[in-house]
Order: sequence, then C-alpha cells, then structure tokens
Amino acid sequence: MKNYYLGLGYGNTYSTGTLDRVPNPTITDKDLISNGEFNVSDDPYNYDTVLDEQLAKLKDNDTLYVVYPNRAALHILDEWLEDFNVPNNQREELWNSEGIVETYIHFINAEEENWYWLADAYVDHYDDNDRPIPIYPEDEEE
Repeated sequence: MKNYYLGLGYGNTYSTGTLDRVPNPTITDKDLISNGEFNVSDDPYNYDTVLDEQLAKLKDNDTLYVVYPNRAALHILDEWLEDFNVPNNQREELWNSEGIVETYIHFINAEEENWYWLADAYVDHYDDNDRPIPIYPEDEEE
C-alpha cells in the first residue's frame, strides 16, 4: 500500500511524492512528503492529464491525495493572506483505485469569499509594525 501525493500548481508547476499516512482531513506541515519531485514547464500543464497519469499508478489499497491551490491567492500580498485567514488551498481530494473517497472543500468560488476583494486592494498605509494595510476598493478616491 502506498499513499501518493499530488500538489497541483498555478499553471506551470506541480509536485508529486509519497506520504507516510493519509492526511485527515487536510494536509498540514506535519505530513511529510517523501520522494518529492517538483515539475516545472515553460508551457502550462494540462492538470486533468497530470491527474489521470497519477491515478493510473494506483493499485488496490493505494491512495492519492490531491491538493488544489487557491489561485486567487497569487494576487494577494503575503501579509494579507495571513491577516485575513485566506486559505492556501481551494480543495483537497483523497482518491483510491475506485475513485474519489473524500473531498475537503475550503471554498467553492473565490469571488464569493469575504477575502477576495484583497486581490484588487492597494496598500493604504503601513501600520506601526511596518505591515501594509489594505484600502477597500470601494473606498478608493476616483
């Protein structure tokens, strides 16, 4: 029995490896990825094809843990990701040779989330600790 890992990226990257155990219910820093491989391409990957290739490796009792990133987070300052509890991942799925076993959804549609406005926010000012404070887009002066 093997527990495989697939971390999809932001278009031109993805990572693979094996896990000692199946994360429950979401992957954390304590879940160590062994035999990790990071794949980078000049052209975007077709993630459906990448997923299909990984699923084809599964034998009975094997699992594949797939992490789909929060692509909207690419456009948000790192400090705001932390300050506003923006999730790193959109969803996580556990697969076996029969199909999807479990899905953990962090959010469905980023545009409907209360943090999505940060993707279009600008720095209003910096606080006493030199951290950027966002200005709400609707508060910007025309």
